[in-house]
Amino acid sequence: MKQISIPRLELCAAVLASRLRATVEINMRYKFSKVIHITDSEIVRAQIQKESHQFNSFVGIRVAEIQSKTEPIEWFWVSSKENNADLTTRKCNPRELDTESIWQKGPEFLYQDSSEWPVKQSTVSDLPDVVFARVALNEGEINSSSQVIDIQRFSNMKRLLSVMARIISAIKKKSFKAILCDPSTEEIQQAELYFVKNAQASLPKDWEKRYRRLGPVSREDGIVTVGSRMSKWLKDNWDQNQFILLPPKHPFSLIYMSHIHQKDHSGVESSLARAQVKYWILGARKTMKSIRKQCVVCRRIDKICTSQAMGELPKERLEPCPPWHNVSLDLFGFLGL
Repeated sequence: MKQISIPRLELCAAVLASRLRATVEINMRYKFSKVIHITDSEIVRAQIQKESHQFNSFVGIRVAEIQSKTEPIEWFWVSSKENNADLTTRKCNPRELDTESIWQKGPEFLYQDSSEWPVKQSTVSDLPDVVFARVALNEGEINSSSQVIDIQRFSNMKRLLSVMARIISAIKKKSFKAILCDPSTEEIQQAELYFVKNAQASLPKDWEKRYRRLGPVSREDGIVTVGSRMSKWLKDNWDQNQFILLPPKHPFSLIYMSHIHQKDHSGVESSLARAQVKYWILGARKTMKSIRKQCVVCRRIDKICTSQAMGELPKERLEPCPPWHNVSLDLFGFLGL
């Protein structure tokens, strides 16, 4: 039979304890102000204090479940001498399990003040089942032009920004738990700003000279904008002073224009008007035509239905004859002679 190590068995016991705690809290009318978990395994307590992604699948899944039902700070370590649960797992006399035993009443330190309990919260550095991995990103690299994720693997703008926002949150909080939290509006904006900088990194080095007719200007945060030559007209008509410049064939430009088009699958001009509220994309009309041409929904909307075919003419209408020799009447769409 396949053997399981003692630390893994003790971790499974901790999982059962967390499940039992959750069941008790759901079914009890009382609201507990504090819950304490005590284990005699230093390894298990140290594993619960770590991030679940640091371990292999067996340990990582169970640590994640424990952390979802309990808080790591609620777990304490006690020596095996003070653990009455070992009475039934080791050799002992049945008389030691009578009504006055610590198995029935619990250890004596539980009757004392919690500050006098012989428990600790020390951790162990050398843990089994650890998968060594490092996070190669830091907060400074978020604002660079490095490629963190592959944009071409996404077909939805909202999902792309959400994934990047979760990555930013995990890097800032230095914890992979942040990935499970819904990103905030600020993090979504930071994710979009990152992709804008990533797209503008592909602009030619002489962008000031090449696009001088658009009035390009570099902002303090490094974003290139256009429209400085007609800022007053933009303010009066578009309620803004500038547009963010995007290259024509960058994946972010394509997924943004596809996102705008998929809102209502309108015409090219209407989609361009909404896309240019925020960004000025070079060659946007040609790109939008290509997106609309490849759109399955637009093909169905613009499909040409088969028109009604005219019936064959009767021979009386094809042969010469005197006037009023043949008379026809149209009754409810049927021709009668």
